[in-house]
Amino acid sequence: MNLLQETCASLMAKENPPHMGLLLQFLRVLVDELRQAVWVVDEHGHTLFANAELTRLLDCPMDKLNCQDLLEWVEPQDKALLQAALATPTPQTQATGSPETCLQFRLLAKEGQSRRAQLRIQTLSDASGEATCRVLFLSDEAARPEACRAWGADSEHRPQPDPLLPNSQPTFLKSDSLLENEDALRQSEFIFRSQFEHGNIGMALTSPDKGWMRANAKLCQMLGYEEAELQATTWDALTHPDDLEIDLGQFRRMLAGEISGYELDKRFIRKDGSVLHTHLTVSSYRRVPGPYEYVIASLQDITDVKRAEAELRLAACVFANSQEGILVIDAQQRIVDLNPACLALCSDDSGGISNYACVFSDISQARAHARELEHIARYDLLTGVPNRRLFSERLIEALSEARAKQQRLALCYIDLDGFKPINDQYGHQVGDQVLAAVAQRLQAHTRRQASSRSHARRVIDTVARLGGDEFVLLCLLHNAQDCQSMAQRLLEVIAQPLYIQSLDLSLQVSASIGVTLYPEDDADADSMLRHADQAMYRAKEAGKGRVAVFDVHGDQRMRSHREQQAGVEQALANGELRVFYQPKVDMRLGHVVGVEALLRWQDPQQGLRLPASFMPAILNSDVDLQVGRWVIQQCLEQMALWKEQGWNLPVSINISAFHLQSPGFVSDLVQTLKRYPQVPTGRIVLEIVETTAVADIEHTIAVLNQCRSLGLRFALDDFGTGYSSLSLLQRLPVQEIKIDQSFVVEMLEDPNDLAIVKGIIALAQAFQCAVVAEGVSSAAHGQRLLSLGCDCAQGFTVAQAMPADQVLAWCRAWQHPSSWATYLH
Repeated sequence: MNLLQETCASLMAKENPPHMGLLLQFLRVLVDELRQAVWVVDEHGHTLFANAELTRLLDCPMDKLNCQDLLEWVEPQDKALLQAALATPTPQTQATGSPETCLQFRLLAKEGQSRRAQLRIQTLSDASGEATCRVLFLSDEAARPEACRAWGADSEHRPQPDPLLPNSQPTFLKSDSLLENEDALRQSEFIFRSQFEHGNIGMALTSPDKGWMRANAKLCQMLGYEEAELQATTWDALTHPDDLEIDLGQFRRMLAGEISGYELDKRFIRKDGSVLHTHLTVSSYRRVPGPYEYVIASLQDITDVKRAEAELRLAACVFANSQEGILVIDAQQRIVDLNPACLALCSDDSGGISNYACVFSDISQARAHARELEHIARYDLLTGVPNRRLFSERLIEALSEARAKQQRLALCYIDLDGFKPINDQYGHQVGDQVLAAVAQRLQAHTRRQASSRSHARRVIDTVARLGGDEFVLLCLLHNAQDCQSMAQRLLEVIAQPLYIQSLDLSLQVSASIGVTLYPEDDADADSMLRHADQAMYRAKEAGKGRVAVFDVHGDQRMRSHREQQAGVEQALANGELRVFYQPKVDMRLGHVVGVEALLRWQDPQQGLRLPASFMPAILNSDVDLQVGRWVIQQCLEQMALWKEQGWNLPVSINISAFHLQSPGFVSDLVQTLKRYPQVPTGRIVLEIVETTAVADIEHTIAVLNQCRSLGLRFALDDFGTGYSSLSLLQRLPVQEIKIDQSFVVEMLEDPNDLAIVKGIIALAQAFQCAVVAEGVSSAAHGQRLLSLGCDCAQGFTVAQAMPADQVLAWCRAWQHPSSWATYLH
C-alpha cells in the first residue's frame, strides 16, 4: 500500500496530461489485477466501470456487462434491499474518509445460477461534496472457505477484538457451518452498534479499573462532557459521594465473580456541578478463562421522577401541616381524605364532628401523578411485575397469613441460564424482550395455578423481578412433595422457545431455581429470600436447568460450624487458649526424654476444654493457621524459659496438615526461630499424622527436608491408623514413630492389637527410627512394651498433660514403676 501511494503521488506531482494518462493506465491495470470484483455504477445503477474479476464472477464478457445495469444481476427478492442501500446516505469510514455501506445479497450469474455475495459500497464525491458514483466491492461467499482457511493459518495478522462489541473475537472459519452464522453475527454487531451510537439511553464501556473506555452521545449529553474528557477520568470521580460506597461494593462483587451484574439508582455529578439521578444497569464481559476485560453500563435519566417524588412528599407534608382545613371528596361525594386542621375545625368540644367546612380543588392530575409514582416505586418498569420492594411487603404478609392459617409456602428464586450471551450477541433491546416474555409466562402460569384455589388470596401467588435476570415466585403448596413437580413445571415454562419478531428468530433460555419451604424454613422474610438464593447457586453449580431445595438442617450445621470457628478465633484473641505438656519417658533408662505440647481452651463458660471439642471446627481454615503459629511461638518461648532454669527438654509440637502445606509454613517458622536463638533446633520435634504425608507426598517431603536443614526433627504420629506402608516410611525423613493409643490400650487383651504393636516396633527398628507408645495406662502395659523392644512411652501411667509451670517439679519428682526395674540399664 505504501508503494502504491508513493507511485500515485509521484505521477500526480508531474501535473501534465501525459502523466495523468499514465496514472489512469496504471490504476486501470492495478484494478484489473485485483482478486476482488470491482463494479462502478452511477446513482441509477448504470455501469460505469467493471474489472476483470467481476466478469469472471458473473461469467459475462466486458462489452455485454457495460450495456447492462446492476439490478439486472440481482435476485428479485434482494433488489429492494440493494436499491435502498444505493439511495441511502452512508456514514464515513475512518480508513478512507469515504462513505461506506456493507450488506449481503444474491447474484444471478450465467444461466440463472444464484450465488451469495458480500458487498461493500463506497460513495465517491466531487470537490463540492456532491456524490458522483458508487464503487461496489463484491466477494464471492462460495469461494470464501478456502481463503478463510488460508487466512486462518496466518497467525501474525489475525484481527483483534473490537472493544465496542461484547462478542467480538478473532474469527477462524474452519467449516461451512460457521459461514451460515455470519448473517446473525453481523446483524447482532449492527444492532449493538446502533443501540450504542444512536440509543436514547446513556451507554458506556468501562475498564475493570473504573476508567471510561467508550461513551455514547446520549451519555455525554447527560453528563455534559465530551467523550475525550470522560476518557481522561474515571466513573467513581463523577459519582455522588453518598452513592459511591454501595456502587463500589457491587462493582467489586461483580469482578470477584459473585454476581454477573447489578442495578441501582445512582447520582452523578455533571460537568456544571448539578446532580443527575440515574437508574444504572451494569454487566461485565470477559473471555473464559481470563480476567474481566470491560464493563457495560447503561444509564437512564430519572431526574424528573426523583423530582416528582420530592414534590409529592412536599405536598403531603403541606397537606398534613396546613393551618387551613382541607377536605378531599370524590365524584360520589364520599370523603377521601381530610387533614388534621379540617378535623379540628369540624369537631365540637367533645371531639365529635359537628359540621363540615369544605374547600374544593381539582386534584385529579395530582392523584393520577401520585398513582403513577407509586406504580414506579413498587413495580418493575421493564416487565410490569412487582419489584423487590413490593415483593418484600407481600412476602411478609404471606408469611403472617400462612402462620395464622397453617399453610405451606414455596419461595422460588429463579436465575436465567444463558441470558448474558443473548444480551451480548443481540443487544439490550432483545435481552429486555426476553426478560419481559419470561415475566409474562411466569405470571400466566401462576394465575392458572391460583385459579384452582379460589380460597387463596392473590398476595400468596406473586411473581417479581429482583433485577437483572433474577425473578422470584411465591406460591401456595398443599404438601412438601408438590415442590419438585411445581419447580419442574416452571423450568418447562421458561424453556419454551421465544420468538423475537424484530430479528425473525427464536431464542431459548433455561433457568436454575432455588426453593425454600415454609414452615420447614421458619425464618423472617429477608432470611428466606437469602436461603432461596443460596439454594439457587447450588442448583447452578449442578448444571443448567436444575432445581435445589434449601437444606435447613445443613444450614444450621454450617452456621454452628461458623460460630464454633469464630469462638475459637475469639478465644485466641482473648488469651483463653493454653498449652499443656505431657511428659515422655524412657522406660528402660528411667528418665524423662521430652514433652508433647497439647492445646487446651480455658472456656469461661464450660471450663477447661480438650482439643476434640473445638479443633474440628477450625481445620483447613485461616483460624487453623493462626492457632498453629501461636502454639509454635508459645512452645519456643517456654523452651527458652526452661533453658534459663537449666532444663533443655525436647518439645514435640503437633502440626496440622493444612498448616504444614500452607505456602508460608517454612518462612514463618524461620522467622519464629530467629526470635529465640537460644533454643537448640535439634530439641524441636514436629509431629505430623500419616494422612498429612499422603495428601501431597511430594510437597510434604520437600517441606520436611527444608525443616531438617534447619536442624528440626520429625515424628510420624498415630502410626497404624492411616495409610501405613513401607514406601511411606522409606521416603519420609522422620526420626520417630508413635504407636497410636488405640492399639496400645487393648494390646494386653486383644491379640490383633498386640500383633499390630509388634509389627510397628519391628518396622521402626528396621528403619532405624525411635518408637514411642502412646496411651500407656498401666505399669503392665509398659512392662509388655519393654519386652517387645519399645523403650519410650507416654500416657496416664506416666503423667497426664499439665501446665508449663508444673513440668519441672514433676520431672524432679518422677520415679519409674518398680515392675520396670527388671529392664533398667
